[in-house]
Amino acid sequence: MSHIREFCTSKNHLEAITQLLLLDNKKLRRMIINFIKAYFIPSSGNFTYPPEKLKLLVDLLIYNLDEETGEEALSLLYNIQKVSEDYNNDLDLTVFSLADKELINTNDKIKDSIFLRYLTVPFVKRIIENTSKSDVLKTFMSEDIQEATLIWTSEMRGLLHSTLEEELKEFNSDIKAFIETKTQNFRRVKKIPIYKNALARVINYPQVDKEIRSAEYYLRCWNKSKEKLEHVNRTRFFNNLSNTFQEITNSFPKVDLNNFQIIIKSYLISYSASNGDSRKPKFPFFDMTLKIMEETCKSITIANNQMHMKKMLKFIYKIVYWNY
Repeated sequence: MSHIREFCTSKNHLEAITQLLLLDNKKLRRMIINFIKAYFIPSSGNFTYPPEKLKLLVDLLIYNLDEETGEEALSLLYNIQKVSEDYNNDLDLTVFSLADKELINTNDKIKDSIFLRYLTVPFVKRIIENTSKSDVLKTFMSEDIQEATLIWTSEMRGLLHSTLEEELKEFNSDIKAFIETKTQNFRRVKKIPIYKNALARVINYPQVDKEIRSAEYYLRCWNKSKEKLEHVNRTRFFNNLSNTFQEITNSFPKVDLNNFQIIIKSYLISYSASNGDSRKPKFPFFDMTLKIMEETCKSITIANNQMHMKKMLKFIYKIVYWNY
């Protein structure tokens, strides 16, 4: 028995034990997760693992974040975060948006998070800041969250699940073929299947692609929230908002008027909150507004699009009369 225990708990055999998480038995998978947590990656472990030893395990644990195995999987993922070494060294950080880069570059914990390629950056930030695993799991399993600092839906969770399922498909097939190999043919087997398709890219969520963000704030949701600027670093918020505004203006003449309206409204709310008077025009804001209107009107004249002109005139009317 001691030899079996020694074999099973050797760090070199972690990948082999991890493959058992592919079994179609949730009760058994829960036991395997707890076994790995107890003997391979305990919370008090004073050691590290190179990323290649953890890729399959992390993929499978993320895949197992559900109502039946989620609690155990998330707990082990937290332990892995403590022992992972340069986990995102193969990740192309240039693919992230301007708002994402702002969060990543100012927070090393986000940059080093094992969740970075799987979830949206605001969600990763939420995980880092929330010490309650049950709250994180509850958020992950939610059907529809539309908050100032987080958008997460069942559709997005389904996309994550299907993406990992596709990544694991080939390896799962190889493992099944290996298991079905007859005993007398084992000597002919050249090698045990190796997981080669670990998720090396960032999962893109089209559900939030068109959302306008300023750092961690989804402006459409922030405009409707009660939080506003009470718990916000105002200087940082205004700087990020200005960067987002500049990013929008750079897209002329193809600017999305809905996005334009959202960011203008954010300026109105933030300036009024800072100055205490929502009716009084704020000149720095109006300078930028007039500039962007001028550029938009130029593009309308060139395009000679009557429908676009009507939308713009209606929008200018809203701005002039503060009709929000």
